Amino acid sequence: GGVYGGQVPWAPWAALITGLVLTVLLAAYLYALLTRAQYVERLVVERTALAEARATTIKERDRYLSGIIEGSLDGIVTLDRHTRLQSLNPAARRIFCANDNAMLGKPFTALLSVLDDEDFVTAALPEWCKTGTPNLTGERREMMGRRDDGSRFPMEVAFSRNCSAGQV
Repeated sequence: GGVYGGQVPWAPWAALITGLVLTVLLAAYLYALLTRAQYVERLVVERTALAEARATTIKERDRYLSGIIEGSLDGIVTLDRHTRLQSLNPAARRIFCANDNAMLGKPFTALLSVLDDEDFVTAALPEWCKTGTPNLTGERREMMGRRDDGSRFPMEVAFSRNCSAGQV
């Protein structure tokens, strides 16, 4: 059959061109994937560096603030939302003759000799720790403190609110 003995003379060329086109398309696709992977890798490296820089800044800030709190001559006590002791700085530990580990988790009233203002200690302070009302920030109160050995002493207490990590 036919003029050329049953063969189409352009068939080998068509197969070769089709193969070449498919190879170029595959190469372009692989190049696009590689470029995309390099782009994603670059983004990951940049964002990781940024996150590490921020973490370093936060750690430096924490060390700075911790140094201020630890070096303060005034006693600083942090409470959680339930008025439980979360931390005492060295000055507070000296004032109350307290072991930090033994005091943690105890109620604020553990530092008081008597409940001079029982309504304040049992109602207003816990409400403020939970909700911020009534506003006690900047308010100063004179109270009677109690050291770990049971001795009493007058103290002035000032309040400030910082709601990070559930502490006040």
